[in-house]
Amino acid sequence: MLAVNPICKELYEYGFNGRQNVFEYWTENRDDILNYLAQKRPDILGDPYFLRDFEAKIRWRSHVGIQLTLEAYRILRRRKNKEVVDFSDVRIKQGPRYYSYNDLGAMYPLEEPLAEGKTDMRGISIVRFEIENVTLSNLDLKYASFDSTTFENVTFSNSILDYVRFCRGEVKRCIFDKYSSLDYMDLSDTLFNAEINRAFEPPLLTSLMKRHVAGVFSGLNKRWRSYSEVDSVTFYEYCKSKSVKERMYNQQTLIEKAYELKGINLYKQSLFLLSLPDIKQPKTLRASMNREKYNRKATPFEISQIW
Repeated sequence: MLAVNPICKELYEYGFNGRQNVFEYWTENRDDILNYLAQKRPDILGDPYFLRDFEAKIRWRSHVGIQLTLEAYRILRRRKNKEVVDFSDVRIKQGPRYYSYNDLGAMYPLEEPLAEGKTDMRGISIVRFEIENVTLSNLDLKYASFDSTTFENVTFSNSILDYVRFCRGEVKRCIFDKYSSLDYMDLSDTLFNAEINRAFEPPLLTSLMKRHVAGVFSGLNKRWRSYSEVDSVTFYEYCKSKSVKERMYNQQTLIEKAYELKGINLYKQSLFLLSLPDIKQPKTLRASMNREKYNRKATPFEISQIW
């Protein structure tokens, strides 16, 4: 989602009041805002990820981008039974013209070029949704957000999912073929149960803490977990980071043990909690922006503008 990018918060500090379309405000004031950020928040501009992520997402708040996002929801809601969806033939009408997803990319080009032969859906946000029993093919989904969205029995074919957010979602019984890239995903607070078929750079993950285990024991709905759960043999096979693989394997072992102890006597649960190490979440700007989003109450105006 656009709202979790720290540049979005800085728009309000700079002077954006929510009365104007946020995309139009950005395009009109881009150079001045970047100069402001260079002085006030050099840590943001110091990592190219944040500006690239923001500019990929902000264009979906243009008038054409909003309509194309709604059309994506409509199509995904209707497609079932392993239909192949590539969005290449989708057109929406805006005034006298028809626009495709690649037309949006051509109107508002990004620093990084579109991958050849792909439909340009970089930065799109599909949130609080369910996508199941389809094949998503030939898509460039880099920087896309699927927060609180469930994918079930979905196959990703020949697609780019680098820097994609699956935060607080569930990826269940899905397949990513060997032509689909998955570098630097965000799996914060996510269940990831999928088959991966190529090596990938490590994702962003949230650690299991004692309070999360206590929540499991008290019957908290797993759908709203606050830790990453990776139940995927191929994740551990293809992840390029040995330390991440070891950390998540140990975490998954603890999660499964906690599920086994659910409903068992309190004495055994207490012993298990006492045996857990004190773990702290990573303190990086990209990791912290998830916590900031979920801990801060946004106004309805903000949500309508930047969701």
